[in-house]
Amino acid sequence: EDSVRNQLMDVYYGETSSERTHRLSPALCKRAKEAMDVVWVTSQTPRGAEALRVSISNVRTAVAVPLYHAATKTNMTVIYFSIRRIIMKPTAAAFSA
Repeated sequence: EDSVRNQLMDVYYGETSSERTHRLSPALCKRAKEAMDVVWVTSQTPRGAEALRVSISNVRTAVAVPLYHAATKTNMTVIYFSIRRIIMKPTAAAFSA
């Protein structure tokens, strides 16, 4: 667990963290809101691997979940990042949707 924690801390506070331009989160939010569906980006595809590589070091999966709060008419997106590859399964998509 300490090695995973250290890797995660390096993503946000490592020596090269300030050199990175993080464009993935805004893109994920926009896509999830437009699709009104969960968006998964993994390092298993060439485009996904490139998007993750240039955005956040050592992240293997990003998942964006759009949410809507009807009482306040507020849209929001929760984004999960993992330094391990996560495989999308129907039960995971159904749970997050």
